[in-house]
Amino acid sequence: MTTWDPYAIILGGESSVEDFFNKPRVKEVLHAPAETYWLGCIPGAGRRRLQRRQEQTPRGLLRHLMSSLLINDQPESTVPYIAELLDGGVRVIAYNGDRDLSCCAAGTEKLLNDMNWNGADEWYTTKRGLWTVGMEPAGYAKSLKGLDFVVVYNSGHLVPYNQPLNALDLITRFLKNESFSDYELPSFHFSQSESSPVPQTGNGKSRGFWTVIIAFVAGLGVAYIWQKKRNDYRRIPSDEAGIDEMTGLG
Repeated sequence: MTTWDPYAIILGGESSVEDFFNKPRVKEVLHAPAETYWLGCIPGAGRRRLQRRQEQTPRGLLRHLMSSLLINDQPESTVPYIAELLDGGVRVIAYNGDRDLSCCAAGTEKLLNDMNWNGADEWYTTKRGLWTVGMEPAGYAKSLKGLDFVVVYNSGHLVPYNQPLNALDLITRFLKNESFSDYELPSFHFSQSESSPVPQTGNGKSRGFWTVIIAFVAGLGVAYIWQKKRNDYRRIPSDEAGIDEMTGLG
């Protein structure tokens, strides 16, 4: 969702990208099996389907049939697998285009914040950095203990198509184990001890009572002034004699 591209990239067999990756020479360079057919998008392919035991009872058969009909709507979370990779020392990167409404950056950040791994306590308070490409802002990043979270500016669902130069820099840094934080972003911390103390005078209940009294008196004053002004207005007559009398022209 929310993406743009100059070529047909997700149109099944008509995709120019699929044509490219299925060329024999490209497969050879990528060391891909010659008989493999590359597809750009397969609905539901990234989901780990839950396996269920088929009970040999009418109720079990019915339950299995109903679950099979909805099996694509029952994904299994991959977050524990990501945590296992990180705890095993494998570097992981998660990135989103800031305009992607399908796989949104806010959703990814929520999953990473809630993930149980060896850096969970430090991850939530880790500072973000500004990622730049060619001295231009490309997005912002957050990195800790092999986990990189990058949000790509001005990109939709397909980052390499919307921001090809920045996507190349992203994957290059990842492969070279380089940082994405080129500049540290400012952070603001507030606490009760740092803020100016608010003077406390008198009892809280008495302050509330006098506040109500003052507001009531002020309201009466405003109502009086408004009513006085209203009485000063004179209705404009509709006949000529009345107009002459009002203006002194009669």
